[in-house]
Amino acid sequence: MTDLVLLIAWHVVLGIALALAVWGIGLGALRIARISGEPLLAYGVGLALALLAALLFLARWWLFPLSLLLVLPPLVELGRGGLPGRELATRLARSLPGAAGLAAVLGLLLHGPTRTLQSHAYGDLTFFATRQVSAAHSVLPFRDYLAEGLHTTYVESAPALLGGALSRGLPVDPFLFQTSSLPAFAFVALAIGFSLGGLRSPVAGGSFVLLLVAAVIYPTWLVESPPVALALPLGFSLYALWRDRLGLWPLAGITAALAWDLVLTKGLALAVLGLVVALAFVRHHGRLLRGRSALVAAAVGVAAVATAIVFLQATAGWLISLLEPKLLPRTAYEGIRAQFTVRSVQQLAPALELAGETFLLVAVVRARLMLPLAATVLAIGATWFVGGHVQDITLSLAIVLTVVALVDDAEAARRARPWLTAAALALAAMAWVRDPASLRPAFVALTFACAASVGALGAGRSAAFTVGAACVVGVALAGARGLTDARTTLTPDDRAIWQTVRERVPPTALVFTSLTGPRISGEEGWNYYPGVARRQVYLAGWANSPLRVDPASLRERLANNRAVLGGSLAAVRLELSRRYSAFYAVVRRREPAPPSSRLVYENERYALYRLQ
Repeated sequence: MTDLVLLIAWHVVLGIALALAVWGIGLGALRIARISGEPLLAYGVGLALALLAALLFLARWWLFPLSLLLVLPPLVELGRGGLPGRELATRLARSLPGAAGLAAVLGLLLHGPTRTLQSHAYGDLTFFATRQVSAAHSVLPFRDYLAEGLHTTYVESAPALLGGALSRGLPVDPFLFQTSSLPAFAFVALAIGFSLGGLRSPVAGGSFVLLLVAAVIYPTWLVESPPVALALPLGFSLYALWRDRLGLWPLAGITAALAWDLVLTKGLALAVLGLVVALAFVRHHGRLLRGRSALVAAAVGVAAVATAIVFLQATAGWLISLLEPKLLPRTAYEGIRAQFTVRSVQQLAPALELAGETFLLVAVVRARLMLPLAATVLAIGATWFVGGHVQDITLSLAIVLTVVALVDDAEAARRARPWLTAAALALAAMAWVRDPASLRPAFVALTFACAASVGALGAGRSAAFTVGAACVVGVALAGARGLTDARTTLTPDDRAIWQTVRERVPPTALVFTSLTGPRISGEEGWNYYPGVARRQVYLAGWANSPLRVDPASLRERLANNRAVLGGSLAAVRLELSRRYSAFYAVVRRREPAPPSSRLVYENERYALYRLQ
């Protein structure tokens, strides 16, 4: 346990340093480009440059000097021009304990398995962890280690790019980077943004704290979907793009940088970017929308939308096919009705979300601010009528934009205060009960997130005292009963078998495993943990691949996998994407050994064989 705590502490420091670096790169780049007066744009620019540098470095080792040219000159320029002063240091000092506490809680809750400790990591977390392992090895091709012949998408690959690039020179655990580094990054980056923008909450400070926490939708969403941590601070750049007048070329450049950021973080948020750019253009350059110029602007807008659709369809079209219609009011009604029989607080989340978004809409109408109003309407349209988690980013950014805009306009905040309070209470309650990790760990995580938000917003002493008391209660509760009662998902034996695969199976070999199947569960379609071995598996986790929307191909793969493990089909007879030097199999120890195979390694749960 001591080793794990030290590792978590290291990854928290890594996340804090990364947040400072991204903002620093952006500030220096804006100075080099002579775009002054709006530091809130810096995060979007800095993240775009950092991601491009990471991509180039991972693509080819000899591009590393070019990567340095993208990030070092802005940092040098920042040092020459002087660093932000005392206010930034104060905000960081106040927000760091909460950010570090949140990162530590999530790391202790969802770390990967160790030699002695079991793990509660599951589903998409293991997917993003193994994606980082793949990126550290190669992004050209960006191989999917869990499905032979398939490649993972570049959409939402920002955590994999940053973590993969850092892991080439630093000790970076693929699980703890997602569970600890990125949550710490998110709240430190938010604190920097509020400080650089001179944004403090003299009105409705407690409401803003709760809203900022609710922007994560629920605490472990930061871990289930790590790109969210990188996407949330983009709200500052989106707000600055709308608030402040930029020339046409700077506007185009910043828009391109933000589009790049959103493709690599949360692709559906491109709709929010399109909305912001349209409002900004009309607000600051509306005089150009006359006659032929209006037609040209419309053509450019249509071309940009078409390009985005074509790109997303070409790179991640199967993800788009997962979107489905829903009706949130109906789901909310069913959840309330279920309380008379099921008593599941998680089923109350839709009703709380419905109420919170409605109150938020009324608040921004009362505030009479166009950008938060438009963003909230877009979020309501997406979250009320589109199924799945992917659309939640629209609500996250709507909340961030609302908080930033109202903190920047105290009079508007006073007009909206009662409805803002109602929205904050409803959405914060939603974030608590919706978390699949259960109420106890969610409460502990949320109290630390509140502490980080209090420091970031520069809220008053009463809010800080209340949150501090809640943190003490949360820590005491966690210490008395533990963070979670959830079942174990990964064990030291899981770690041992796939560590052995990495050490004893040649990189040019192909591995078959019985640890897959037709269901989307941790032991079948969501079994991404084998990817940590960095060896190609014929089929394991497939829920985040095109196989999810191609049932015929999935059935064929599963049948071939069973045939190879059962000995009725030789692996060399399969149609594979490339030639392999050898074939291996990982099966449960209680299962029969594949025919004509040689035992290489076994532990209490699993065995590794070489197929003859």
